[in-house]
Amino acid sequence: MPENPHPTTERSLAPDLARGFMLLLIAIAHAPVFVGPAAPDPPVLDTLSQFLKVFAADNLARVLFVFLFGYGLGQLTGRRSAAGEDWPPIRGLLRRRGFWLLVIGFLHATLLVPIDIVATYGMALLIMTPVLRARDSVLLWTAAISFVPATAMVAWTTVRAHAAAAAGHPETLAAFMRDDFAGQVLFHLVMWPAKAPATVLLVVPGIAIGVWAARRRILDEPERHVALLRRGTVAFLALAVAGRLPMTLMRRAGHRGPFEIALRRLSR
Repeated sequence: MPENPHPTTERSLAPDLARGFMLLLIAIAHAPVFVGPAAPDPPVLDTLSQFLKVFAADNLARVLFVFLFGYGLGQLTGRRSAAGEDWPPIRGLLRRRGFWLLVIGFLHATLLVPIDIVATYGMALLIMTPVLRARDSVLLWTAAISFVPATAMVAWTTVRAHAAAAAGHPETLAAFMRDDFAGQVLFHLVMWPAKAPATVLLVVPGIAIGVWAARRRILDEPERHVALLRRGTVAFLALAVAGRLPMTLMRRAGHRGPFEIALRRLSR
């Protein structure tokens, strides 16, 4: 198993700052749900707030969440390996954590909100535990190969959701809920295994890159990786802007641009 050449002696501030920024984006994205619909007047402020929410908050923290999850796994594995612990106990710990994430996610989806991501991380951890001790090339190839279908899946679900909304029948949580508790439990017992492979695929690239980054302590020792962090920041921000701007423009109040017209045609 690849060993961490720089065992952790002090807690780094950078990963915690990244986690805090991620939680801030999640709070901003979900805050409007608790305050009700935006006031119709003045419409300029409504349009601006919707634009900023979709452009700079909605689903933007998801990629960072996945990366930090993988980074934490890489930190844990590297730290215990550097302390002289053998792989079987480390593997057992990872599998136990994956199992409990799976249980917590299922309970969350059944008892609280019928949409959950925790169980996805648990299943991904159970599946990817052997990869955590693989060579760097295996991690990078895993990320590269899974990135293409994962991106296509995200694009398809996004276009489908916007097409449904443009056609006047938006997707809601009602499709994932049943009238009684027993039916809700049975529904998730049947449906989650069916959709698990697709949801797990979405997080595999980020987890693999996170583990690779943890081995190099990119966030633990950011001063040693300034050039890489700068290039990555510029490249990924540019990619995010290019990918999010079209959908953001569609969400403008009263907007009927070419993208929405195309989606209306797709929904017919």
